[in-house]
Amino acid sequence: MEEARALNAPPTVAVTVVRETRPAGGAGGCASPVCVVLLPVLLWSAVFPPDVDVIDIREESGASVHGEWEPDGDLLWAERREGGVVRAARLLDLPVLGRRLVVEGGRAPVLPDGTTGQFAPTAVQSQLDLVGAYRTALELRSGQHADLLAEALQALGAESRPLLLDWLARPDEGPARARILAAACGVAAEPDTLPLREAVLHTIAPLAEPEVAAAGLRCALATPSSTDAPLYASHIVAHVCRTASTARTSDLRELSPDPAAQALLEAAIPACASPTRRTLMRRAAALPVTDAELLAIVERDPDASAALVPYLHAAAPGDRVALFAQLRSAAEAGPIVERLNEDDALVPTAPEAEALVGAYLAYAPSLLGRRDPQGVILALLSRALPPDRGPALARLSAFPADDRPVEIAAAALVLGDRSRGPFLADSRRGAECMESDTLVGTGELAARALGLAGCTCEDFDAMARGKGERIAAACPAR
Repeated sequence: MEEARALNAPPTVAVTVVRETRPAGGAGGCASPVCVVLLPVLLWSAVFPPDVDVIDIREESGASVHGEWEPDGDLLWAERREGGVVRAARLLDLPVLGRRLVVEGGRAPVLPDGTTGQFAPTAVQSQLDLVGAYRTALELRSGQHADLLAEALQALGAESRPLLLDWLARPDEGPARARILAAACGVAAEPDTLPLREAVLHTIAPLAEPEVAAAGLRCALATPSSTDAPLYASHIVAHVCRTASTARTSDLRELSPDPAAQALLEAAIPACASPTRRTLMRRAAALPVTDAELLAIVERDPDASAALVPYLHAAAPGDRVALFAQLRSAAEAGPIVERLNEDDALVPTAPEAEALVGAYLAYAPSLLGRRDPQGVILALLSRALPPDRGPALARLSAFPADDRPVEIAAAALVLGDRSRGPFLADSRRGAECMESDTLVGTGELAARALGLAGCTCEDFDAMARGKGERIAAACPAR
């Protein structure tokens, strides 16, 4: 700014420097139409700060410079009028490449009335070989390929195409493919951006990692000229078919509301040779399956059965059968009982209550002592009707009570054995009334059981005042 002021020598050179404050980002971020040429609108909020120094330099010859700088002196944009032409300049800050450059971003004619005509962008490559600089850096820096390619795309736009397509087609460039796909698909589909986006999609499609396949499918469907959407859909299906991946199965569910994506997934699923994995994918993609097909997953394919849980609904009779079948054999009961607990109207039958007790006894607390699944199971058991509690109580009675006395007593209490109340009151270890199933330790498990059996928070206060046995014995009857 001081250098600009030093040029002031009227009438030969007149210099004006003014600090202005504008709304950050959006159309208020840049006060000249030249900004549309220099940067996409989506980048204005990141590039143009609210406070800028506006410099205007007018020479006696008619030439002029007008532009904006950051308060610390970095150039944002500037235009020079001379000889009937307006040339716009911008700063290329390339920290990954390690260079800062001022380049011409576009030029326009000065019209007879003195106004500026239509700007035409000026290619960066016509001024210096940035593609070559990035290519050299890529060859030398094996750990920075994704960052370098992303910066090249932002700095060069369509001019980065040969560089991007060369490196994205290399087998070991998975992180770069994910980064560039997100960048290319993260801008509005405009005529000047679509060709590069289509080329990126087409180059990545044959090699697309499972982690980027869903994003590729969405982007391809949003790119009218792209024909690669079926290939991206097939990548998702092939990966779930091989691994029953919960993350990629989730992709199927997230894509299913889009009819076009769902249709492509439905067309790709038959290529999977596993009947159980086909059923898993159809359910995740909100496509029809039979109750028998769901049960077959539980009985024959443990990995697919685990991935299936989020897509089962206890309120649907066939899904409920599958959930309880899973509960009898699953290594991890937590997700299953959570799905069962989402149905507020679920009342366990006698066999279901017995299965819940089996899962309850099989549960091993986490390293932090968390017993959340046991708390959920207690809540489910408390809904069982008295005539259906016998098999569950019998299974509890067959378990050695001395091994886990609090757990046995808690389950027995919610199943109607009120004699366990005083023991549980003494086992609370200071735990207050529990109104949630987030439990740590047997003390909170005891408190949760007492609450499910009918004890109120007022009852717990009475227990704390030394009336534990009388209150604990009486409150479950209320």
